[in-house]
Amino acid sequence: MPANWELNGYGTPIYVNVDNEFRPNEPPFAPTKDNPVGCYLTEFNVPEAWKDRLTFINFGAVKSAYYVWVNGQFVGFTEDAKTNAEFDLTPYVNVGKNTLAVKVYRFSNGSYFECQDFWRISGIERDVEVYSKPALNIYDYEVHAGLDKNYKNGTFSIKVKLQSKTNKIPKKSTLIVGAYEGPETKGFPETILFTLTKSLNELTFTQAEDGYYYADVELSVDSKEIGKVKPWSAESPNLYQLRMALMDKKDSTIEKLTSPFGFRTVEIKGGKLLVNGQYVLIKGVNRHEHDPYTGHVVSRELMERDVAMMKWMNINTVRTCPYPD
Repeated sequence: MPANWELNGYGTPIYVNVDNEFRPNEPPFAPTKDNPVGCYLTEFNVPEAWKDRLTFINFGAVKSAYYVWVNGQFVGFTEDAKTNAEFDLTPYVNVGKNTLAVKVYRFSNGSYFECQDFWRISGIERDVEVYSKPALNIYDYEVHAGLDKNYKNGTFSIKVKLQSKTNKIPKKSTLIVGAYEGPETKGFPETILFTLTKSLNELTFTQAEDGYYYADVELSVDSKEIGKVKPWSAESPNLYQLRMALMDKKDSTIEKLTSPFGFRTVEIKGGKLLVNGQYVLIKGVNRHEHDPYTGHVVSRELMERDVAMMKWMNINTVRTCPYPD
């Protein structure tokens, strides 16, 4: 795991184009007489340090529908063979040893949306990860980093969604967002582009259906304040580093996240696609996630080899046909 059953001695790989590989073909009903099922059972440990934190499990991709249990308790169900799914395990896990069970169906009603020109094989196709976050955390964020009308100065805005286990937010806690040029390594120089700070006590946290409390933050920086930046392009993929941190009143870190980002503006003018004001001619191909030996389980080495081959042939656009890689 990750692996496709059919390439490991269980079941038959089937190749068809736009038709379904099963009968009867009666959407939205999945077959019940011949629908192979794979059952997975494993154990994992939760460290003592996670006791007062939130625990999640993330499935990178599973073909095609599956149920999840932890310690004999039903956690959830989901389907979609090529997108990740996440479950909150906080109510189900204990410090120490825990049991995880997953039941995967080869066919589901989602199969009618996924009948496409490639090999039909099944199983847990990408990594599965159990991880922990603090009770107050950065749940999600969306960055918009572009260039001004002269394509010189940088523009930046960010939307951050915060999550909390309770509506009691620590007093004088803050969200800090900063952008840096240069590596986050001691001994190396770096340039601070800007720093933004927001007091969490100014926000309104609202309880959602999942029982947690959420608040939205929107921050932006004027292009004159950022100044001239090195734009991102395919030829010069200049990257900066985004750093976000939740801090308590003693300036101790509650949570810290880092992510690379680039400044670029993509627009259509006069029927032409422009990147940073420069006309780009699309030279694209389709690419399936497929390894000749492991099927839909692809390695980093194979992905890098695909990219290198496409660049060698002057390909600058890829259609991930038609699912998130």
